[in-house]
Amino acid sequence: MFINNDHHEQINTTNNLIETGTWEYDKFSNEPFTERLPGYILPYAFFRYLASEPIALILLILYQIILSIIASLLLFFLIIEISNYFFIALIGFVVFNLFSSITYWELKALPDSLSVSYYIFSNYFLYKFLHNKKLYKYLILSGLFIALTFFLRGFLLFYIFSPIILFFLIDVPIKNSFKYTLAFLLPFIIMEISWIYRNYSATGKFIPLVSREAIISGDSLRFEKGYNFDLQYKNSMLRLRGYISKWGGSTLPFHEGEMHYFLGYTDDLENSFPKWIFSRGVKKEYIIKLKNQVRQSYISSYDLNKRKELEEDLTKYINKYSDEFQYKSIFDIFYIKIKRVYNLIGRNVTEDYPFGPFTQNSLPMKFYKLCVVSIYFVIMLSSLFIVPLFYLVNKNILNIFYIHLNLNSLWVIFVFSFLINSVESKYTFTMFVNGIISIIPMIVFFINKLSNNKKKFSLV
Repeated sequence: MFINNDHHEQINTTNNLIETGTWEYDKFSNEPFTERLPGYILPYAFFRYLASEPIALILLILYQIILSIIASLLLFFLIIEISNYFFIALIGFVVFNLFSSITYWELKALPDSLSVSYYIFSNYFLYKFLHNKKLYKYLILSGLFIALTFFLRGFLLFYIFSPIILFFLIDVPIKNSFKYTLAFLLPFIIMEISWIYRNYSATGKFIPLVSREAIISGDSLRFEKGYNFDLQYKNSMLRLRGYISKWGGSTLPFHEGEMHYFLGYTDDLENSFPKWIFSRGVKKEYIIKLKNQVRQSYISSYDLNKRKELEEDLTKYINKYSDEFQYKSIFDIFYIKIKRVYNLIGRNVTEDYPFGPFTQNSLPMKFYKLCVVSIYFVIMLSSLFIVPLFYLVNKNILNIFYIHLNLNSLWVIFVFSFLINSVESKYTFTMFVNGIISIIPMIVFFINKLSNNKKKFSLV
């Protein structure tokens, strides 16, 4: 239940830190690992220091669950402060805990659940600070938890800077805005300096975030020491995801589409690929060849040299076919970006649940999944398209807080439209939190409007 594709980079490296004193990918290699941000070190290293790996993993999962419970309580209290309605806060609490896809990820040794909890902590303390700007402790705590969020999920870098925009928009002297910025950034600055110092001490290189060293081409040493040929998202498959993303295709095996085909879940090429890509440099013989190479690359009975050869060959052809893909017009590019946004927020968030396909589920499970999907889309679409219009019409001093949340959501869309190829619905978890919080004032507005109308009607 706890083992996954990130296990080697997130968990094994920390096991090596405890056992050898070096955060390294390959045990006893004495080659410091710098390809992931160290967000998972802090909780897991503590548990691993106290116990063996299986027990440490259980403690890590419990830690994630406990933090998620605390975060959901803070979300409950935040909604109460925003709305002054207990029943609205209760609905938000129930939605977050029972009708969101986040809960499922709390049982995995992955940073997804933890990053969401830290993000809620940060926004709770940020909101508290906006109500009392003399309490710098709230600001520092908000900065601490958003820094922890970033070191778990590096693509959320903008989340550190969006509150700074907020500090310069609130009605205070500009020198205070600079003070707020410094206090907020202080935890991040300390953590970032510590990370840079560790990387420089270990490698002699300035590495502020992560390094991406070659794993395949011309790097046989890395192959021999620790390249895992059986991971679903090994280097060659990440490159294949990049190739599929060129036309905005599906890069996940549990979605019907391109990756579903390449990994052998279906042989239906015609219905797995859009027709228009075959006039953009993609050829059916390329796809068939790649599928066969992918299958070959996972045959564990081959010796190391054979598997290395297959892996290099697969990567070479992926790169070759990627270079041959051509966009015919700017409309191609625009359409592909829309497709990638759809892959991010338009997919069924329950597709990879461990309860089997929807068609095979019992009636109660079907109803539950429908509720999860419906609530997800209502919140996401409302927060992205309706809520911003509401804040433009109904001006309030705290609107900047909700604008900051909306900017964060737009950042995630931008990242997965233009910068990152691997698109999964789990990357929208913080967007879902943004949606829950930012939609509350609009709900309260309409409740109060309805209540006032009823009062007027009763007076008549």
